[in-house]
Amino acid sequence: MTDTPNLKLPFIESGQAQKHVTHNEALRILDAAIQISVLDVTRTVPPASPGEGARHIVAAGASGAWSGHALAIATWQDGTWAFLVPKAGWCVWSVADDVMMVFDGALWRAVGSPSLDSVPHLGINISADSSNLLSVKSNAALFAAIGAADAGTGDMRVQVSKDSAARAASVVFSDAYSGRAEFGLIGSDAFKLKVSPDGSGWVEALVVDPASGNATLPRGLLLTGVVAPAEITANVNDYSPAGVAGAAVLQLSADAARSVSGLAGGSEGRIVSLINVGGQPITLLDDSAASAAANRFAFGGHLTLMAKQGALLRYNGTAARWQSISGGTSIRADSAQSLTAAQQAQARANAGVLGRNRILNGQFAINQRGAGGGVTDNAYSADRWRMIGEFTSATIFADNFNAAGGNVPGAVFQFSGTTDKGGFFQIIEGRNCKDLRGKAVTLSMLMQVSSMRLGNMKIGILEWTGAEDATSGDPVASWGADGVTPTLAANWAFRNAPVNLGVTTSSAQYSATVTLGSSFNNIAVMIWNDDKSYTASDNFGVTNVQLEEGGVATTYDQQMYEREVRLCEYYCRSLGSKGVVSYDLVAAGYVSSPTLFYANYLFPRMRSVPIPTFQAAANYIAATAAGLFPGSAISTATSSEVAIQIALTVSGATAGQAGNLQANGAAIARIILNAEI
Repeated sequence: MTDTPNLKLPFIESGQAQKHVTHNEALRILDAAIQISVLDVTRTVPPASPGEGARHIVAAGASGAWSGHALAIATWQDGTWAFLVPKAGWCVWSVADDVMMVFDGALWRAVGSPSLDSVPHLGINISADSSNLLSVKSNAALFAAIGAADAGTGDMRVQVSKDSAARAASVVFSDAYSGRAEFGLIGSDAFKLKVSPDGSGWVEALVVDPASGNATLPRGLLLTGVVAPAEITANVNDYSPAGVAGAAVLQLSADAARSVSGLAGGSEGRIVSLINVGGQPITLLDDSAASAAANRFAFGGHLTLMAKQGALLRYNGTAARWQSISGGTSIRADSAQSLTAAQQAQARANAGVLGRNRILNGQFAINQRGAGGGVTDNAYSADRWRMIGEFTSATIFADNFNAAGGNVPGAVFQFSGTTDKGGFFQIIEGRNCKDLRGKAVTLSMLMQVSSMRLGNMKIGILEWTGAEDATSGDPVASWGADGVTPTLAANWAFRNAPVNLGVTTSSAQYSATVTLGSSFNNIAVMIWNDDKSYTASDNFGVTNVQLEEGGVATTYDQQMYEREVRLCEYYCRSLGSKGVVSYDLVAAGYVSSPTLFYANYLFPRMRSVPIPTFQAAANYIAATAAGLFPGSAISTATSSEVAIQIALTVSGATAGQAGNLQANGAAIARIILNAEI
């Protein structure tokens, strides 16, 4: 053996000449290998000007004088590089890394920083086992983020991941290793919070849906912090009773109707339940300047807590206002309160106030003229309604609308042709509508069509600016092309922009709201089909037509039938036979001359002196003691407060004879007294 087995120090041979050379070589090796401190461990290229005795660990991929000496310790001695091949267990200090390195037979690695990758288990102050591969026994544990100053992100996240949705990724809190609470993804991907009294039975207290973020409380929500302040005996500003800062429930009471303009203690997201446990109303005033801005309420209107009522408030920190989640009413109880037009309309509907509907015969149930088939353009059909259109004639089936299970009367409009537009039109008398000038009104009705070929239904609210109650009969100057809104006659104008309502074969309510002008003299409503693509059997139905003040369509103002008949008779009266019975008594009268028989009708006057006409010609006679005198035409009519008198032209009579005016014949015979606008 010529070298030592570990450091490879040369032995001095027996009888060797120049023993000092071998001795010095061994010393150099010792100098390089003992208490090794290398300058670095990452170099692959020798330094240009190494210092005597400089040492480096040669990194993989070295070149030049270091080529082929990876992982060796290179030392600069007497102007040349010498290399020490390390053995397992050699240790060096790396000056550049400020760490002790050890050679494990294959690599240099830091001493004191052993790799914990893929260790079977780890216990800190406690033994780990196969069930708890990581076990920590400590009074506290800390996870801290690596800050940006240390080249970190500043974030700290702990991830608990499960194998599938049906599994659990959760954190369990225990008492003596018996579970009491658990939260996480338990049995699904919804976040859950569960609790247990014994570690065996579990109750879900909170579930958060992963898609919507909506939170569900499967069990009850208990509000603690109930405060019952002293009775409110005066209107209060900046209300701040004792205990309000920590209260979840305020039980309020008052000695009379009182108001509160603001509540102290607001902070972002805070929720407070107010309950009026007394017998008097308490009104929370909306955005009242009587309280500091940060204490005010923002409800969009006053909120009143009637006796035994409550409200849930949430504080909006951005707006610095209390806002209502639920509860209370919008009517102030401690003072008079003005209502918007929509509120007034709804209040009238709620109170059942009659007369809010400006339309007469909105269900088409009154049909004194007996209109049915063959109604021509601009002719009256059901009372107060004109049928208008391009048609030569059309048919109305009154009292034949099948809405609401067949319990609501109405009208069905059927065209005679296949390319005509048409519908219904009603004018409102000036004194019954001029109070609506400048106000919002809403037109509503139930409609349906027999076929979607008639689906382009439109409704219009019209204004007449000509002389009051002197309207032109037909408001349409030109019906226009298919789907084009008609052009109106002079002095008529649509207040709304009629649009296709999308009416279907099922009954539904449709409406339009407009603000009327300030100078009209009459208004009218128009309902029509604006589609020319249909067949002769197609029809549309309409009922519950209502025009009312306000911006909402309220429940139909249902009138007693008898009352609405009387209102319609102010504009039109039908006299004579209602059926097919011959010689029905119409009225008593007398012959004033051989050619005139006067009949007197005692009832209140109509809107104007009516124009009487025979509905069935030559079906009336004057019956006197002397005989029957055929009547040919009505010649005159007059009206007073209590009576209407008509004159029938007769033949073969004698002046002064008394008699009766009768219907004669099997056909329906009527005299129509027309006082329409």
